[in-house]
Amino acid sequence: MADGTGELKKLIELLKTKNEDITLIVTGGVARHFYNIPRVTTDIDAEIEISDEEFLNIISAIEQNKIIAHVDLNIDSWGMIPLPEGYKERAGFVFKDKNVTVKVMDKLDYLFSKLARGTEEDINDALEVIKKFNITSDDFEDRYKLIKLLKAIETFNFIKRVKWFKEQAFGINPNTLKQEDAFTKDLNNRLNKGKVEKR
Repeated sequence: MADGTGELKKLIELLKTKNEDITLIVTGGVARHFYNIPRVTTDIDAEIEISDEEFLNIISAIEQNKIIAHVDLNIDSWGMIPLPEGYKERAGFVFKDKNVTVKVMDKLDYLFSKLARGTEEDINDALEVIKKFNITSDDFEDRYKLIKLLKAIETFNFIKRVKWFKEQAFGINPNTLKQEDAFTKDLNNRLNKGKVEKR
């Protein structure tokens, strides 16, 4: 079963040729491998801590070596929904190979990375992580409070998705999450005044 670790090994071999310490924070399907709940995936999603000047060289080398990887200096920039504050510090150590340290995104942060995109596969990934690690509704909501939501339509959709997911994952009728109150009132006021374009 392809779990993306083959591509990760290729990427690490490439990074070991660099003369600086490099850290990868793995998320996506490869993170599931490190959580011991692998599924078929062929690519790597990761944040890389590397000097700016080497970053572009690495991206070029990834392409030249046909490594299937989506790496960035800041995975928090991948969408409109930010990750919970402090996700980098919470990433768990997996192993170190010479100058390359591999970490995996914390399980609770992983849930919100999945809910930000919200495909059926993402929802299933998140549900499996909750089940595997007995994550509670309180754990979930405490981490949710660390997300600094932007005032945008995408955020409104994310809040609805989180409420629906909470009900599905924990079998409860979710109370209004605290972050929603002021944001939703403000957004609805802006929509009613025509300041935000409806899609």
